Amino acid sequence: MDELLGNEQLKTSLAPALREDRLSHSYLLCGPRGSGKHTLARLLAAAMQCTSGDKRPCLRCAQCRKVLTGNHPDVITVDDPSKKTVTVDQIRQANADLYIRPNEGRRKIYVFPRAMDMNPSAQNALLKSIEEPPAYGAFLLLTDAEEKLLPTIRSRCVALHLTPLSREVCLPALERAFPQKTGTELADAWRRSGGWYGQAAELLSAGREPDERTLRFLELYARRDKLALTELLVPMERLKRDQLEPLLLEWIESLEQALAARSGGMPASDSVLAVSRGRTSQQLLAAISALRRSVELCRGNISVAAICGALHITVCDIQFRSGSKIYYFDPDQLELKSGDHVIIDTARGAEYGYCVQGNHRVAPREVVQPLRKVLRLATERDEAIHEDNLHKEKKAYDFCQRKIGELGLEMQLVSAESAFDGSKLLFFFTADGRVDFRELVKILASAFHTRIELRQIGVRDKAKMVGGLGICGRPFCCAQFLQDFQPVSIKMAKTQNLSLNPTKISGTCGRLMCCLKYEQEAYEDLIKTSPKADSFVDTPDGRGTVTAVNLMRQSVNVRMEHDPEEIHCYKNCDICVLRNGKGKKTDPPIPDDLAPISGGREKKEEELYPRFERRLEPEQPVKEEGEQKSRRRRAKERAAEEEPAAVQEQPKPEKAPKSKKEKAPKKESQPKKELPKPEYAAQENAAEPEKPGRSRRRRGKKPQPEV
Repeated sequence: MDELLGNEQLKTSLAPALREDRLSHSYLLCGPRGSGKHTLARLLAAAMQCTSGDKRPCLRCAQCRKVLTGNHPDVITVDDPSKKTVTVDQIRQANADLYIRPNEGRRKIYVFPRAMDMNPSAQNALLKSIEEPPAYGAFLLLTDAEEKLLPTIRSRCVALHLTPLSREVCLPALERAFPQKTGTELADAWRRSGGWYGQAAELLSAGREPDERTLRFLELYARRDKLALTELLVPMERLKRDQLEPLLLEWIESLEQALAARSGGMPASDSVLAVSRGRTSQQLLAAISALRRSVELCRGNISVAAICGALHITVCDIQFRSGSKIYYFDPDQLELKSGDHVIIDTARGAEYGYCVQGNHRVAPREVVQPLRKVLRLATERDEAIHEDNLHKEKKAYDFCQRKIGELGLEMQLVSAESAFDGSKLLFFFTADGRVDFRELVKILASAFHTRIELRQIGVRDKAKMVGGLGICGRPFCCAQFLQDFQPVSIKMAKTQNLSLNPTKISGTCGRLMCCLKYEQEAYEDLIKTSPKADSFVDTPDGRGTVTAVNLMRQSVNVRMEHDPEEIHCYKNCDICVLRNGKGKKTDPPIPDDLAPISGGREKKEEELYPRFERRLEPEQPVKEEGEQKSRRRRAKERAAEEEPAAVQEQPKPEKAPKSKKEKAPKKESQPKKELPKPEYAAQENAAEPEKPGRSRRRRGKKPQPEV
């Protein structure tokens, strides 16, 4: 890992895994443009393929050299520069190729240079491969912003964060790469790049100066002049998206430099230092997040005016109680941070809440109007009122629970909540049906002398409010991070091939588990590329019927047609579906010679034409007319010579043309004895020539004798 500049802490954490050859199957390399994450990806891939037992990567063996030069067949880059995003079709193709064993290397490695550009569908399609890869599979995901990936993807990868280089490390490397540059130019490039070697090298190569609008933006942002910032953004609405995106990326780099300078030890220009002194770290992070969202909008079909307008909406995330839903509020000149206690304006009046995330910017379409304001930070008096309300809620809960038992009401009390000003008590309960609680309301109102409200909720809402541990051993998803309940059906369990036992697919609340929704899209994508059970397919070993389908491994078990007791396993890419699903009576029959993979058509032709080679011989000379006799005629002549002359048949007279109504007489198989005929029949036969075969007469008519 000496080829990677700086990042000593990262190298130290990777050293044991490299030494013992137990690198993880998936890594998430995080760092801005020019941070060296591509170099780190090549070194990790070389270490996975290295055949040296002493040091990995050795950079001397054939496997390492192929990886570093980009010629290794088992190191695959999943990217299409002509497309703005990484599509789900590219991920499906990589998933299908994953189960083909490596050609020559120890592992099969997939590198995603633009992992942050994968849409949610593509990430869900990749999720199962990262979660349950084959033993030889490995994934390297490169991203500029870790938060752009789904939490499920991030949780299954080992994150490696690259850090900027110090002056002592970066300047000698730049001096070796650019010997014609002076020390002042090298130091200025290092300071403007924020310590990222790739960006410094780009500045020295291009020799570009920062845009005037960037300098103006930094000046106004440091002075907190919102009106002047608006005047700066209005002319930018006339720019095109491909012109706006580089400018926003330059602003992001400048703010990241200001954030690094604020943390200490990182040099920067005067304008960047002014921003670092005039803004807090939370404000800089919020501004960087807003600019990154604007860059994402630039890559979509969004107008530039909407992109510039998105930079002005600043909100904060407020939560009323632990585990409850998060709402957007206007901070209104307040600089809030996570964990602050605030008093907010709601439709029910002033309420007490917790700040989950400080000031940050969001797109206008994400805000539900009207956007209410944060009134103030909670004072000591507000904290005392809140503590009194909590004590009052506990007392009200116990009193209500006791009265429900005394009245014999079939309802289960969940919780009690009090308004911040004490004007209302709200009780939540569950019940199987409607409950007549009018008497209970009267008792509660006389006891607490305030407005009483009872609200019936469902069992899923109860689980969200109470909390607990699921069958997986983790806290309830609804109580941890789910904002809204998504519809879940039994069809999802069938699609994912889960057991339909209610105890295994139901949560503590008694309803279907919410986590069935998480991987549903991935399973739907896998089903599209897999045949159904009982499908009739053609394989390299012959045709057969699909008995089982493994969606995760993209493979099927096939019962062979020629040997029903024999079952083979094939990948989906190795078979051809002749009939998808179980056959119906109305389906046309499948031809016996239809076998595009096993070569059944050629075998059938060989059976139909066993003397195919003889037909390729030159034609025989034509015989004379006397010699051209068929085999059947020669056999008849030979049989006629062998028979005695007495048994020989009379020569057949010429056949008269048949009429449409008359039927052809049947031939006699053997000569029969002639019966005695009457005189009138003998006279008729004398007048007419005798016909071969038995004569037939019409039914119902007898021959009349002559008078």
